[in-house]
Parts: sequence; C-alpha cells; structure tokens
Amino acid sequence: MLRIPDFPKQVGGALFIAALLLPAFNLACGLTGDHERLVDRFNLADRTHRWSGDGATIVVNIHDRIYTVRASGGELRRIPKERHDGQYSPLLSPQGRIAYVDQNTIDLGLRKRTRYHLETMDLDGDSIKRLAKVTPRVRPILSPDGSQIAYPDVAETPEGLLPTIRLVAIDGSGQTEFGTIPLSRIIYMVWHGNGHRIAVKHWAAVTTVEPATSNWHIVDEARGT
Repeated sequence: MLRIPDFPKQVGGALFIAALLLPAFNLACGLTGDHERLVDRFNLADRTHRWSGDGATIVVNIHDRIYTVRASGGELRRIPKERHDGQYSPLLSPQGRIAYVDQNTIDLGLRKRTRYHLETMDLDGDSIKRLAKVTPRVRPILSPDGSQIAYPDVAETPEGLLPTIRLVAIDGSGQTEFGTIPLSRIIYMVWHGNGHRIAVKHWAAVTTVEPATSNWHIVDEARGT
C-alpha cells in the first residue's frame, strides 16, 4: 500500500493525491485562491511519471520535488534530499540516471537571485552532476537512447534574442546549439522515436529540427495568434 509522507499544509492531502494520480493535473473543480495558483504552477513544468527500465521504480514530481516509489508499493522517497528550493521536470534514462532542473534561490542581502541548472543523479539521489545553466521553468527532453538531453533556450543574434535548442550529453561531455529560428519562443518539444528529429511547438508555429544537421523546418505557422 502506498503511504503518503508529510506535505506542506498549503497543499493539502487531497490535492497531493490528485497530483500523484493525475499526470496532467488539470483540477478545474472549484479550487480558488492559493490552490488555483498552485495548479498553475504544476502546469508550468513536465509532471509525467517515469518508470525505471526494470519496471521496479516510478519517479514522480510533486510540488517541485522529485520522489521515487517502488511499483510494488511503499513510501514515497524524496530525492535528492533537502537540496535547494526544488527540482522538477525529471527524465529517467534507460541507464538509471535521472535528469532534472534544479532551482536554487540565493540571498544577496538586498535582493535574491534564483538560478536554474540542468542536473543528473542516480535513483538514490546520489552522484549529482551539473550539466548546464537553463532558463526558468524549462522542460528538457531525453533522446530515445537516453544518451542526450535537449532543452529550449534563447541565443543573441544581430536580430535580437531568438529561440534555439541546446543539446548536452547526459554524462556532461559536450554541448551543442542547433542554431536559431525567427519565430516565437519554444513551449514544448518531443523527440522522434528514431532520434533523428525533434518536433517543436512555438507559441504560433510548429517546427522540426534535425540534431545531426541543425536544419530547421517550419511545419505550420499561424501568424497573428
């Protein structure tokens, strides 16, 4: 039987269970005030549950915290334990490494600065490795073979800041930029099963990009929306 650990009071047990059981977490059932804002926060990052390669462990992301639980039942276990403000958008590679975004707010006295980094760890929350600095609420994606991570970013160009995609090996051994495209910012991406292309949803367009060549292709563009 699954045992639910203590959770922040402003969330509430019922909302916690709903978040665990509903990956899309679309609770439009009369929530008001803080609960509405909480639902909005959940929808900003990828909350899809992940299975380990052997099917024994499930990785879940609740309220900017990553947990693991045995598929056979048991307690949710937070990983990594007590690290920074939170972690979200976990990805689980076939090799058992979890990639995620770490959020860390630093108190600078008169002001605070929040930094976001793409990191990896093992299923026990150990062997943490920082891969790259990323923008807030970014949603990275994992290549089908689990060897590479792609994430949206912006790049400085003579025309100003334009959206781009960066690619980094899951072991941190290298980083590549796919070049830019003069469209609205990237909000979602999905990797093709053969690993040769990435489909990209912008605010007003759909594109694809080939990691091997960095060639962009506009599939559909809805101007004025």
